This record gives sequence, C-alpha cells and structure tokens, in this order.
Amino acid sequence: MAELLRGRPALTVEWMTSVGLDLLSTANLVIVVHHHEGLGSWLLEAYSMLPTRLRRDLELVLRATNHPPAIVEALANELLDGDRPGHTSAPAFFADLAALDEPTCARLIEAVLIKSMTRHNITSALTHAELLADTEALEALISEMRSPVEPSEVAQLLRAPGEWRDLVVSSLQRFWDRVYREQWTQTYAQLERSVEQHRRQSYPSDLAGLFTAVTGRQIPDGVRPRLADIEHARFVPSLYLGPYVSFLFNDSTVTIFYNGQGTPRTDTAGPPIDDLYHPLTALADKTRLAIMAMLSSRELYAQEIVDRLGISQSAVSRHLQLMVDMKVLNVRRGERGAKFYSINSTALHNVAKRLSEFR
Repeated sequence: MAELLRGRPALTVEWMTSVGLDLLSTANLVIVVHHHEGLGSWLLEAYSMLPTRLRRDLELVLRATNHPPAIVEALANELLDGDRPGHTSAPAFFADLAALDEPTCARLIEAVLIKSMTRHNITSALTHAELLADTEALEALISEMRSPVEPSEVAQLLRAPGEWRDLVVSSLQRFWDRVYREQWTQTYAQLERSVEQHRRQSYPSDLAGLFTAVTGRQIPDGVRPRLADIEHARFVPSLYLGPYVSFLFNDSTVTIFYNGQGTPRTDTAGPPIDDLYHPLTALADKTRLAIMAMLSSRELYAQEIVDRLGISQSAVSRHLQLMVDMKVLNVRRGERGAKFYSINSTALHNVAKRLSEFR
C-alpha cells in the first residue's frame, strides 16, 4: 500500500482591526517610545500625558521583565484568539481581562517569565515554578534582566497572580480612559481604510512573499523559523509602528502588526491636512509655545531651557523631543555633547503657507 502523505494546509489570511490588540500594542509602544527611534510621534505626546502613577504602573505591568512583547503576547493569546468580543469592544476586552482567575494568571505569569528568560538568554537550575516560589531567586533573576522597575517590587507582584491581574486591568483601563480612547475613535476610520485596501489586493499565497508585499521588508531571520508551521496569519494595522513590524505567536497562528499609515481618503474635499497635523499638534501646548518664544531668533541648549521654564528636566526633555520629532525644532550636538535647539523656520513657513490655503 502506498504511503499516505499529509499535505501542509493552505495559509489562510485575515485582515482585521481589533481594539483589544491595538490597545495592548499601543500601550506597549508608549511605554518604550524613548528606546526606539522612528516610532510614531503621537506616542511621545501620549507618554507626556501619562500621570506619574499611571506611567509607573504601566512600567511595572509591561516592563517588569524588560521584555514587553512577552506580556502583550500572553494576554493576546488568552483573551483575543479567534472571534473574541474584545476585538470589537473595549468594555468586553476589560471584562474578559478582569474575569481571569488566579490559576490562569499564574500560568500567564509563568509564560511571560519563560519568554523573558529566553529573550535575555538566562538559564537557571531552578524550574520556573520554583523561581516564582523563591523570592530571593526571583529578585536576582529580575535584576539580571535589568528591569527598569525595582526587582523586589516586581517579585512581589509576580508572586501574587490576583494582584498582578488587578494591576493589569487598572493600568490598561486608565490608559484607555485618559489617553487612548479619544485617539482610537479619531483614527479608527483610517485603520479600517487600511484593512479594506489590503483586502482588495492580490498578494502572493506564501507567507514570506505576502509579508514582503505588505511591509516592503524580508521576514527577519530570527522570526523565520517560527513561521514554518503557521497556518493562519492575522494582519492588524497600527498607526505608530513607523519602520517596525511586530509579531505575536499562538500555536499555528501569527498576528502581524504592520504600519497602517498612508492609506488615502477618497472622500476628502479641500487641501490635504496630513502635513499640518503634526506641527500644529506640537504647538498646541502652553509649555511648548513658551519654548518657541524662548528660541525666537536664537538657539539655546537644553539646560538653559530647563532653568528658564522651572519644570523638571525630564518633562522639558519630553517636550523638546516631541517638537523635534514633529519637525518644528532643529537639534544639534555641541562639542561636549550638549544638545542645542533652534526653531525650524522652514517648517513654520510651510505651515503658515498651508494654512493660507484654507479660505
């Protein structure tokens, strides 16, 4: 009898918007925006909007093991597989998150620990369960991961699954309510346009060719082996990834976040507005306008601006970085490494010229 060979199933592809996936991804990007050049400029504005306590809680939730994708992937796999209601409803996503029982949370924490140890190339003679049961060993592990959060605080949280869940719910809910809900509402139509545009395209049937056609890039070598057994690919647009691509893996399914910027509207009358949004956003703040006034006709180095404003250096740095990213300020380094800032007069003249078109 001839040997029967099982053929590999054809790849199925899904283009989708998802409030749950987008929320997890964007919260992650906001909290790491200062560590990756080229991410969407709105993230810098969002980071500056975070209350101190919320920023600290998001750091603790997302960067406890200094590997944010691990927690994003764990939560996405548990709450947003298939057609779960969290894709279309933020309240449903938060309800599912709050309903996680402690054994499930303990399993998710262990999964995050495993992925983070692999990411940091850390091994231990103890099992993962033993590490989570040993406060001293867990603190030493967190220190080795160079977590930005105090290791003792991280260890205490990871050893209390119910408290961990409650902090995840609280921090993401506050991020949604105070920072992201309005932005999601304003940009949802753009995300939908991106999805519809890609659904209409004829793309290669293999995942490598499809990925290149969508992103303009080759699949990263470190990711390629994990794609060998993928049977279902979900493509989710993000407006803040810039030049990056993000992957989430769940058995034979991969979720790929791609840059959804640049999808044109076909129903907009009058002059285009994309080139106005970022510079006007940078100027729509009293502190940033004060900085512009200081820099009128001269450049200043960062400490001079801090001294004149009388607010914290970190706050001034965030404002300056946002203004540089949105092209209203120029920055150069002096001989001793100090940063000098000056007004980008060309950009401001272009804004004024563009505004004159609205008559």
